[in-house]
Amino acid sequence: MGFGCGCYPPKWYKDGVQLKDKGDTLKVTKPGDYKVIVPNNVCSDTSMVVSIRNKFIASITKSGDTLFSSKGFSYQWLGSSRKIISDATSSYFIPSCSGTYYVRVTDSSGCTQLSDSIHYVSSLSIHPLNQINSKVLEVFPNPVNSQISIYNKTGQTVLLNIKDVTGRTIISWHLSPSLQAYQLASLGLNIGVYWLQLVYGQFCAVEKIIVINSRL
Repeated sequence: MGFGCGCYPPKWYKDGVQLKDKGDTLKVTKPGDYKVIVPNNVCSDTSMVVSIRNKFIASITKSGDTLFSSKGFSYQWLGSSRKIISDATSSYFIPSCSGTYYVRVTDSSGCTQLSDSIHYVSSLSIHPLNQINSKVLEVFPNPVNSQISIYNKTGQTVLLNIKDVTGRTIISWHLSPSLQAYQLASLGLNIGVYWLQLVYGQFCAVEKIIVINSRL
């Protein structure tokens, strides 16, 4: 902070208290409201108040099925691809489906920070695929030998994720609405257990699949 007059020593103030600094410039190292009064031969000029605030960091913590944001003035939760989740504007958020989430936090000064992503696996989202109406979506066979077929009859785009047993997403892609089967071959999965996650609209379903042939 500084000004362009050297007639009389300026008077610097922080939070209404005069500082000992007498130079034309002031190095600010602590947050607060700063101003300077510059005397001249007749009167004095007072600057506008400049507010200096600490930079805040947006972060997410998880407790049970609930995600909590770091402290802020307002909040906006976002899903995968940083897509805004409508009506998710509280300091906490309970996802209805497993996935990647972010929170955008705004402080009282209007400054905004976006958190790092958090991978969320919710017990609320574990719905066996056999509970879904087969006229809407079909996935077979399981165990998987050489390929897996998915019929997307939802009338909307379906997000498909294949996750390992730790919840890490191995493969993710979108399936367009279609009454035709999607043949998913050569995925490069090793023999083992995986979770197939299907997301459409506000519904999420997770099904355990067993790969018995690593050469898909």
